[in-house]
Amino acid sequence: MKHRGLIARFLVVSLLGVSLSVVLAGGSVLADEGPLAAAEWEEVYGGTHDDRACSVQQTSDGGYIVVGTKGAATGGDSDIYLIKTDESGSTSGPGLFEKTFDGSFYDEGWSVQQTWEAGAPDGYIIAGITYSSDGGYDVWLIKTDLNGDQVWVTTIGGVAGQADKAYSVRQTKDGGYIVAGQVHTQIHASSDVYLGKTDSNGNVVWEKTFGGMGLDVARSVRQTDDGGYIVVGQTYSEWDGESGNQKSRGSSDVYLIKTDANGVQEWYRIYGWTGLDIGYSVEQTSDGGYIVAGAFYVTDRGYDFYLLKTDSAGTQQWTKWIGGPGNDIAYSVKVTSDGGYVIVGETSSYGSGAVDAWLVKTDAAGNVQWDQTFGGFGADLARSVFVTKDGYIIAGETSSYGSGDFDAWVIKVSNPPMHPTNLIPADGAEGLSVETTLTSSPFVDPDDQDSHAASQWQITATRGDYSDPVYDSLRDTENKTTLSLPEGYLAHVATYYWRVRYQDNHGAWSAYSSETSFSTASAPPEQPGNVWPIDGAGDTGVTPELKSSPFVDPEIGDKHAASEWQITSTSGDYSNPTLTSGRDTQNLTSYKVSPGKLRYDTTYYWHVRHQDSQGIWSDWSEETSFSTGPVPAAPVAAFSASPTSGDAPLNVQFTDESTGVIDSYAWDFDSDGTVDSTARNPTQSFGEGVYSVTLTVTGPGGSDTEEKPGYIEATAGGGLGTCGCAPVSAAPSPVGLMIGWSVAGVTWGAGYYLVRRAGKGKNR
Repeated sequence: MKHRGLIARFLVVSLLGVSLSVVLAGGSVLADEGPLAAAEWEEVYGGTHDDRACSVQQTSDGGYIVVGTKGAATGGDSDIYLIKTDESGSTSGPGLFEKTFDGSFYDEGWSVQQTWEAGAPDGYIIAGITYSSDGGYDVWLIKTDLNGDQVWVTTIGGVAGQADKAYSVRQTKDGGYIVAGQVHTQIHASSDVYLGKTDSNGNVVWEKTFGGMGLDVARSVRQTDDGGYIVVGQTYSEWDGESGNQKSRGSSDVYLIKTDANGVQEWYRIYGWTGLDIGYSVEQTSDGGYIVAGAFYVTDRGYDFYLLKTDSAGTQQWTKWIGGPGNDIAYSVKVTSDGGYVIVGETSSYGSGAVDAWLVKTDAAGNVQWDQTFGGFGADLARSVFVTKDGYIIAGETSSYGSGDFDAWVIKVSNPPMHPTNLIPADGAEGLSVETTLTSSPFVDPDDQDSHAASQWQITATRGDYSDPVYDSLRDTENKTTLSLPEGYLAHVATYYWRVRYQDNHGAWSAYSSETSFSTASAPPEQPGNVWPIDGAGDTGVTPELKSSPFVDPEIGDKHAASEWQITSTSGDYSNPTLTSGRDTQNLTSYKVSPGKLRYDTTYYWHVRHQDSQGIWSDWSEETSFSTGPVPAAPVAAFSASPTSGDAPLNVQFTDESTGVIDSYAWDFDSDGTVDSTARNPTQSFGEGVYSVTLTVTGPGGSDTEEKPGYIEATAGGGLGTCGCAPVSAAPSPVGLMIGWSVAGVTWGAGYYLVRRAGKGKNR
């Protein structure tokens, strides 16, 4: 039976992205702040007695198979406990179950795997321990169908009354099974490493033992790519060794044994130091080598997680010790899709209880990328981890939750999102606003179904130090990939550094982005104000003069370099303004609207901004409005002149006396239909003659013309000398005379004559 309620009430999760210590050969360092995984769900299973989960695997249907031990009511009795769940940890439904397998007294389940036949799943194989009637323990293999019903069982034992145990089983490429553990041998009078091969029906094909005079135990076995096997465990023996092999140096050491497909030893290696060192889990890596997880005893503080990488010949490539001041023991390791490793176990160095389950993720070189503890105030630990299609599944035991002293405990863990990248501003960007906008890369999560739930943005004035940030958004569910920084956080002319991290819908955090920097610009001019027209002014006409407040800049020495004026007919929308001055270096605090830009009977809105001598713009002024008023009536043309007569050349001053709104003037001084002047009050010089004058005025209401016929008369002055004529001599008899132009039928006598051309024109 499973229990849900207590988990929701009492679960305590400790996130250790900054407190994890990694002990290396050269000393200890703190792991960098990294991603933090999150539990998608957690379930406890069992009754009122001690129940434990020791092995877990994702099954082909997306659910999980778990094996462990279920305590019984009778003192000391226990059964193998097999649990099949769906993707959410439920055991209710077709093909889901909780089953127990009971021997004669005390039984334990340590390893489980889904089995296959002819390319299809056909059940599960379990390896464990059964307490036999002769008072000893035996290796126990149980094969079940997909419903958890027993198909066959195989019991393997050595000397009666001794401890023979199986801790690991795997289906082999030929459909049989390989099992590893320990058996008591008469040769060494103690337990040796046991490696046994069965066929698909559980019949033993061959058995091998390895070890010396001390206690030697196999904890994990895997079939290797070449068809052989790799075995890891612990040894207390002084193995005599073969050439090139290292003898045990401590009370217990980690060993690796490599065999061929028939169990014949190819090589073995011993690793460790002077303390008690244990190997619990082994996997083959993509380069043909091996990764081992276990426990390494550090004299001054207890056990640390032990992570060992070897090449294909077992030669050590690197070793990592991960832990703190308490005891930290790794029980299971798996290779992850990125080439790194995920390790689980127990920790008393971190977390909230006496012992907590600990999940650690490393890169391919064993460097810690992130870690997380799970548990409450009791004793909680993880014994097995499996890489799922969308994260990790962990199995172990808990005394913090459930109804028994211990309960079987399964946790589904979400992968953290990938760490984002700082996109905008570019690293080292300068001259930014103190209300700048930060932009990061899109959300990406290894678990395809996960979504972007929140982000955390941090800005600091000290490179790499976010202990006291200038700005920290905390968990921000709104600004996920873009943050428009609020006013008041940044100073002008300063350099800042920023980073961001993402959280998925399960609560898992990514690592922070790599830090980038930007610098802010000088302080802008103060926001100007709209002075004239006053807000809401009416009847301004279509050529109003806009006026702003004086230029003010907080930085001494900055000058008013330019302004920009904008008018729109839609309040607040300047995307397509009616008028925009652009960068105007002439009209700094006033701007006269040119004719033809605005319409009558229209309300307009306007704003202005100022630019200083460093090229920095102020904010736009607060928008105000004005109305141009109704279209005016047509103007009435009228004018006067002085003088209107006199001697030529006659200089006349014309005065416009028109009424109404006028945009243009057109003067015709000699009635020839040609505009002679567009000035409002022009001056004109007239030669001798009589002239008609016309004025046409035009405004938004129309146009009007006034004509004054014969309005100007310029006459000749006194004395012949003024005409520029020469004496005319007459012939003895009257003749026709041509003077400058044809004059026919005129009889000229002796004397002086004034010849004048009638009509328009000047004196001739």
